[in-house]
Amino acid sequence: MQKTLEILRELNEIPLVSSREEVFFPELEKKVKSWLPNYSVVNIDNNLLCFPKIKKVENLLFAHTDEIGFLVKRHIGENAYELQTVGLVNIQAAHGIKVQTFLNGKKYVGVVGNILPHSGETSDKLVVEFSENVSLPPLWPVQFANEPLFTDYIFSKTLDNHIGGASVIATAQKRDLAFVLTSGEEEGTQRLRSLIKRVKEFFEYESIIVVDSCPSNQDPYYKQKTMIDEGNLGIIPVEGGGSGNKAPQRLLDKVKTLIEKSGTKVNTIETHFPDEITDATNLYKIGVEAVSIGYPLRYLHNPIEVANRKTLENINNFLMQV
Repeated sequence: MQKTLEILRELNEIPLVSSREEVFFPELEKKVKSWLPNYSVVNIDNNLLCFPKIKKVENLLFAHTDEIGFLVKRHIGENAYELQTVGLVNIQAAHGIKVQTFLNGKKYVGVVGNILPHSGETSDKLVVEFSENVSLPPLWPVQFANEPLFTDYIFSKTLDNHIGGASVIATAQKRDLAFVLTSGEEEGTQRLRSLIKRVKEFFEYESIIVVDSCPSNQDPYYKQKTMIDEGNLGIIPVEGGGSGNKAPQRLLDKVKTLIEKSGTKVNTIETHFPDEITDATNLYKIGVEAVSIGYPLRYLHNPIEVANRKTLENINNFLMQV
């Protein structure tokens, strides 16, 4: 558990903003190689394939690593930039939030607010003002400045993606696992087709298990919906309200058995809308059998997300069975 939290803290320092992962992905690659010195780590189009010396595995794990955040839209002042959101960020919730970016090895910190007043601009735009002058290129990634709090609950700005990745890496330090840290989640099938083709150059696998987040039923917004109890993990038989991945029954049964064997209860997650998908849907579209398990988060896709510490234990216990 402690090792997972240490890795989670370090992952939080890498601003892997969706659509510009290539800017900082090499830093993630260096960290993974330091955490797993006996593994092969191969960068495939900003996806990290990580595996020990193996010829075949039963389950290949997927955990995505890109984040919600911002991209620079335009320079509007000496040290001020207009931002565009990435990854379902709630604009109003972003006001007053401290953010950071890295350029040439240096960190720059600023605060997000409305566009500058009395400028004639509409108030639904976002601006960041940095504490010192910095010249950022267009579409440069800007990420929430993260100071995670670890108590009985974990408060952080990047739990959506990083809990799954940190848990897989920490488990790989204890036992042999083959896994992919993905970026560009749900962007399309062509990226995954190329990735899967390359995976087969290194080893064979039977099926893919995607580790992703889902809303907790302790989140007031989702309380009346079929989501995940915070003491449980979830399994998604059909994604996208019927338009996405349809996990084979034998794979559902196998993963459900592994979760129960780990001492954790299982929630079945029902999807109702086309956008309720994971990477399993695009794997499904290229003919790869996959199933997604979900871990519960409160306030998904908001500047602060919350996880029950028990959730990390549940994921780690499950991964020890895979």
